[in-house]
Amino acid sequence: MTKFRVIYFLHLIIVSFFFLNFSSMKASLKNPIAPPIKSSPLQPHRPFVIFSPPKCGTHLVGKTLSLMVNENPAYYLSGIGDNSILDSLNIVASEEARGCFVVGHHFTNSLLKTLVRKGYKIIFVVRDPRDQLISALNWLKEGQWFWLPIAGMSNYNDQITEAITGSKYGWQSVESCFLTFEQELAGLPMNSIYKVRFEHLVGVNGKGTSEEQTNEIINIGNHLGLALNSKKIQYVADHLFGGTTTFRDGSIGKWKQTFTSEQIELFKQRYNYLLLRLNYEKNSQW
Repeated sequence: MTKFRVIYFLHLIIVSFFFLNFSSMKASLKNPIAPPIKSSPLQPHRPFVIFSPPKCGTHLVGKTLSLMVNENPAYYLSGIGDNSILDSLNIVASEEARGCFVVGHHFTNSLLKTLVRKGYKIIFVVRDPRDQLISALNWLKEGQWFWLPIAGMSNYNDQITEAITGSKYGWQSVESCFLTFEQELAGLPMNSIYKVRFEHLVGVNGKGTSEEQTNEIINIGNHLGLALNSKKIQYVADHLFGGTTTFRDGSIGKWKQTFTSEQIELFKQRYNYLLLRLNYEKNSQW
């Protein structure tokens, strides 16, 4: 073999190695799987998926369940396969086979109903829509969702008003980041869904309370048929806050430091009914 052929052959090996590893890296970025959090036996539980609207605490809830069941979250945030029911079911099953559970933003009503018929439980994530709005705008500031016209607005205060009203570009945070997702739960048996509150999970580090955090962990466990002793519950609570890929601040009530009095009134006019329904307010005097 000539010197040229040897060099060429080595070049092919190096390029192939780089391509394979780069492809693997791209796949992991598209669907990041956290490393095992703890080396311990899997916890028997009912099968489940996490259905989380954007900017509601998706990775917080994924980490919570990972700590609880000792499995890894498989994040499918831009869609589950080609979004056909069969393909999505195959993905959910294949992730389970390798010791993972699926976390996604985009579950259709028909897919959820099919999963429930197959015995799955649904974990749906809820967050104060005002804090969700602030989190969404912070996400835009980091260069995400750059294709939205609202992302090009340079004045943050005007951006908040636009995210409430949609008067200029038609994009409203509550409509686009919560209500369109919540409507996919229509017609599902109530006992198949547990609505996890972001505010209950963050604990004292996120300006919540330890009692609410403990109760939320217990409630999730009950929904999934998990036998959690006090030591396990405390372990989950102690390791829950922060450390996820999209973690920014994790505290509740950020909207209070940001909304102007005019923006508060705008939000009341449009969405006070939702705050009442979700039990974030008792009346309109906030």
